[in-house]
Amino acid sequence: MVAGLALALVLNRNIPGAKFFKTSFYAPMVLSLVVCGLIWSWMYHPAKGLINETFRAIGLDELAKGWLSDRRLVMWAIIAVGIWRQVGYVMVLYLAGLQGIDPTLVDASRVDGCNQWQTIRYVILPLLSPVTVVVVVISIIDSLRAFDLVSVMTRGGPYYSSSVLANFMYIEAFNNYKMGYGAAISVILFLLSAVFIFIYLWRVLQTELEY
Repeated sequence: MVAGLALALVLNRNIPGAKFFKTSFYAPMVLSLVVCGLIWSWMYHPAKGLINETFRAIGLDELAKGWLSDRRLVMWAIIAVGIWRQVGYVMVLYLAGLQGIDPTLVDASRVDGCNQWQTIRYVILPLLSPVTVVVVVISIIDSLRAFDLVSVMTRGGPYYSSSVLANFMYIEAFNNYKMGYGAAISVILFLLSAVFIFIYLWRVLQTELEY
């Protein structure tokens, strides 16, 4: 969210190459999660991956890690891939919100003596609160149903350290043949998701009624 908002604030201005950067940051959303997982699995490869090879090339061998085999790093490595893919989508949502802000309000804050940070904090962010609600809810729902990246990159390993609910449900039901346990996990996952889906639908309905 923070990265998407920052990108939106920067790219909402008339800067050279803004359209190119918008397209570049949104491009990962076109790829499926399976493709993203495969690409980053190759990049994280401990021996021939782009990340470790880059560290070795610039003399920082100690930073070369087994990103997907270290229990302390694996979840952060997967989260980084998720952020890389989702940040463009969040950026587009915030850009749409910024386009709907009356520029006279921003100009008025500057006339009143607000600096750039104060304008963002006291004018722009409050006006973006409806978009923020949508972004938060969508991000939580996407996180709860996360399966593809984990399944492709680690299958929940090492030792379940990167397992999430959806992946854990699949392993228990179809690998360990504990169908009842897997069904129980799916019910919990459904109930958690339903709460945030209801919030999202309520917010969308409220916005429609306002118009």
